[in-house]
Amino acid sequence: FGGYLRSQVACLDCRHETSTFDPFLDLSLEVRHCATLEKALEAFTKEERIGGTLRYRCKRCQRPVDATKRFSIHTAPPLLALQLKRFEFEQDQRTKLAKHVTFGTSLDLSRFMSDPGAEMKYR
Repeated sequence: FGGYLRSQVACLDCRHETSTFDPFLDLSLEVRHCATLEKALEAFTKEERIGGTLRYRCKRCQRPVDATKRFSIHTAPPLLALQLKRFEFEQDQRTKLAKHVTFGTSLDLSRFMSDPGAEMKYR
């Protein structure tokens, strides 16, 4: 019924990579800065740098290091449910984003998959 997300963390010192796999029933996508569904998926799977006070403890280096983290879809579900985060919370106030997010009648997830050669299309 659901799918699996892959979280990859790579140490920037020794290049050691770790992966964890978590089941999901839906994907929650930030849409504040995204005009399309594909841009929201790009933001969700974009590599981010972990550093400063939130440094990653590398299993090989045995110390806190700067690292990169990236989500990808490892196993896509037969039916994909997407939740668009349309509310913001600031200083105990909730506001709704009044913007349009466009999407087509089909969705190609291939570039968001763990295996770049995997073909995954929803129609």
